[in-house]
Amino acid sequence: MTVVAPRVGEAVLAFERRGEVRIERRPYASEDARGAFVIVGATDDETVNQQISNDARASGALVNIVDRPALCSFTVPAVVRRGALTLGVATDGTCPSFAAAVRASLERQYGPEYALALARIGSFASGGWRRDGIRAYRGGGQARVDAGLVEAVAAGDDTRVERLLADAEGEMTCRSAPTRA
Repeated sequence: MTVVAPRVGEAVLAFERRGEVRIERRPYASEDARGAFVIVGATDDETVNQQISNDARASGALVNIVDRPALCSFTVPAVVRRGALTLGVATDGTCPSFAAAVRASLERQYGPEYALALARIGSFASGGWRRDGIRAYRGGGQARVDAGLVEAVAAGDDTRVERLLADAEGEMTCRSAPTRA
């Protein structure tokens, strides 16, 4: 990944030190868009932001101009990951700080025990249900969470976890996620 900017902050410099980005310390030029697949613009200069958006679109690249949804071909959600569980919050670029605040709330609400619970469900599924994993609960998923599956996993109460999962077996199906018309 390449960062083009006359000045960069400490966070970007840390990426450079780890070899994760290459920094070109100079102003943006239209040629920078050539050959790019994804371009993110994050400047305080509206003229430069507009130019980046125009150049990206002209070159066929996906573009995100931070905090400017009208200049974007995609927006980026604020994400919480707990193992195989991914929670995303998006404001379609309207107010990223609001999405960040909601994400912070979700991080507090959905702790590491959710990753453990989902991993247990996955291991239980591979032991008895089809190997491709559980794709959907048929009404029982919320009931299992409400019945304390996550809390039982967090407390290390394997007996209760096994009982809840065994009770849910008849309510779960293994299939592809439903499609919407």
